[in-house]
Amino acid sequence: MNYGFAARYQTIDTLSPELKWKDLKKANQTYDVCLWETPYRSIEDIKRKADQAQANWGIPVYSTNNIATNYFQIPIRLKPDTYYNWSVRIRDGEKVDDWSSFTQQKAVFSAVYTYSDVPFGFKTPAQ
Repeated sequence: MNYGFAARYQTIDTLSPELKWKDLKKANQTYDVCLWETPYRSIEDIKRKADQAQANWGIPVYSTNNIATNYFQIPIRLKPDTYYNWSVRIRDGEKVDDWSSFTQQKAVFSAVYTYSDVPFGFKTPAQ
């Protein structure tokens, strides 16, 4: 998947997606998953807000914990034609890691912009 700032919001084909990630946990650890509805309403809106110092993850709409696998089917029906961010983190008893994210750089003319703490994203289909 292309994880450019706006390109990470590729349209998926369902309103109840299955999220998957690389399994990094050790035995006896579990995952937490959270899904946020973003403040973005269009690709143009995302590009305008891309110059902000930090991405806005949005408003939490679903979360769960104690997931033993490296995938999870969202059990609620999401809003159509909506941008979402999501992330996972590892839980080891009471010890909880930070939410996973990525960093990317964008070269424009002679400047390089770095975006840190970028969540994973997708857009739901229009229905």
